[in-house]
Amino acid sequence: MKKAMVFAVFLFAGIFSLSGQRAVQSLEDLDRECANAALAVKQQLDRSGKSAGTIEVSSFSSSGLESPLGNYWKQNSINGLSGAGARVISQGPNVRGDYILSGEIIDLGQTVRIFTRLAERDTSIILFSVTSDLGKTPFLEMLLAVPSGRP
Repeated sequence: MKKAMVFAVFLFAGIFSLSGQRAVQSLEDLDRECANAALAVKQQLDRSGKSAGTIEVSSFSSSGLESPLGNYWKQNSINGLSGAGARVISQGPNVRGDYILSGEIIDLGQTVRIFTRLAERDTSIILFSVTSDLGKTPFLEMLLAVPSGRP
């Protein structure tokens, strides 16, 4: 019982929301938003004492599909986590990290919500999650588009 309670408190403390909805008009705006999420991941790794592990950065899909926005967020997450103390690697066939950073992108109409989650690989326990709410702009809408012919 005590162990479950400690886990619940840790899980609650590990869920972050980057408050406010911000309009993304350019790649610079998007870079800033992803850097904020990466910083939250770095800070949580430091607080939890897990910064010595290997982080495998996986996909950020939208309705199960890859989009330019998801690919851009993934690459920026890799860049933003470099220097976090952990070894950061991209997902691949022969890649296995201690932790997996992944997420989903959800189009809510006027808002695009990006969930960025860090989970332990072996247990699939989500250590924490960062939510980024971005005001939908024509620029962001263009990045959400999935190229035709892609599954």
